[in-house]
Amino acid sequence: MKTIDNIATLILNYAISNNCQVFGQNLFKPSYISGLGKFLVKEDGITPLDNKWFDATNSELTSVGYGIGRAIANQNTLLIVKQQDFLYLANDQFINTMINCIGEDYLKGHFRIICLISDLPKEGTQAYSNNISLFSNLANEIRIDYCFSVDSFEESLKFSNPGLTISFLSSEYTYKSRFFEENKFISTHENLFSHGNGEYWDILVGFIPEKYLKKIIIKKSSIFYPLNVGDFKWLEELENKLKIKAPKEITIHESSSSNFMFADHIYTFLKSKNLDLQIDIKNYRKKQNGSFSLIKQRI
Repeated sequence: MKTIDNIATLILNYAISNNCQVFGQNLFKPSYISGLGKFLVKEDGITPLDNKWFDATNSELTSVGYGIGRAIANQNTLLIVKQQDFLYLANDQFINTMINCIGEDYLKGHFRIICLISDLPKEGTQAYSNNISLFSNLANEIRIDYCFSVDSFEESLKFSNPGLTISFLSSEYTYKSRFFEENKFISTHENLFSHGNGEYWDILVGFIPEKYLKKIIIKKSSIFYPLNVGDFKWLEELENKLKIKAPKEITIHESSSSNFMFADHIYTFLKSKNLDLQIDIKNYRKKQNGSFSLIKQRI
């Protein structure tokens, strides 16, 4: 089964098991938002399986506000979005509305947004390298998950507590590669750095391009991929692991844009522990590495 089919199946099962109202722009018309909604329709290919599910207009500000409102009313909602830059239109809801969801207006239901990321360089303003900092630094009430693989996406879907979650999917690993599916990476805090040779630890921050990821695998190092990259609670577990194990080197692989790097925070934390080991940062989304430029788009 293709990766997109596995993901689409998980979306269907999540929607049904959590009694979600599901909607998205052209979600129930081919290509079902790049196949994400392909199993949400009846045999005719256009009728939603549930009469409460519907196609939304191109208005993410309204769609996100509607989902937040339903969550306040203790209803579960699933919004599927074509690409990440569309969610820029909803920043007013993410910031101003969410800040005011207090007292009796707190989110009692769960509102989840599933969104694709064009995570390859030179793909315009929607490219992942231009967006990770903005979305991962939203209000604490919003959980942001970056899902490399089917396994990590399934793990993200397990989180269904009241509130708002955005599950981002990598276009490269969803449609263009099966590499990550064929290599089991650690994405849980409980198994932090439990595999590999133990001498080299690699921390993956966000979506690392496949051509670089293959080189990391060759080392047979201990690899950790934080699902929720903006939540640094796992650093406490990392500190406990360092008391038990003694790696020679830790490399932080950073894929966010150069205006803000989560790797800097991780690096500062590790350095503050005065550890006798080498700590390096590798950034794959620097401006000189091909981030968006109008000049570079010219033929």
